[in-house]
Amino acid sequence: MSENKNYEIINGEECQANIDKYFDRQGIRYARVKDGFAIRVYKATVPYLFYSRDQSQSLHESERSLKKCITFMLLLPGTKVHLGELYWNYEYLHLKTTESYQSYQSYHLHVKKCRADAAFIESSKQLNSEKEIKSPYSYFTSSFQYPKGTTIFPHKFNTDENTEFSTCAPGIHFFFSRADVIVYNFD
Repeated sequence: MSENKNYEIINGEECQANIDKYFDRQGIRYARVKDGFAIRVYKATVPYLFYSRDQSQSLHESERSLKKCITFMLLLPGTKVHLGELYWNYEYLHLKTTESYQSYQSYHLHVKKCRADAAFIESSKQLNSEKEIKSPYSYFTSSFQYPKGTTIFPHKFNTDENTEFSTCAPGIHFFFSRADVIVYNFD
């Protein structure tokens, strides 16, 4: 994976409308970012280690949103990605034009969540304040940070097509849409 600037940056919202234009499929659920493109994607992170997951259960939703960041990441050419079920399951693909699909995708973000084997961190901003955060943390793995200007790699990346719940397997989790990160609930 190279960090040179020989690519066009495509916003995730544009990419999710035409996955096959920007990704080479590698099996049913996996794909690689095509040469010539970098995809801007979004991740929910936290600005600092302010509480454990157990303590977050007691926080009101509005308090949790004050503690959430949006991390802007680039998937550089060659990055391997596990696509969320929405992007490979033909049950969902044929529903895209129906009202039930629009309703379904609003309430079920898990079918849109993807994960990558690496990501370049562009920036992070605290939700509701737009304050820049230089090195936010993973909500689920407190030792994992997302420092601005670095390429990060997960501790491991599961590529087994047969793994049940493979969207929640190890990897750098992300959404193609910033709006999805805003409504995403860590719980």
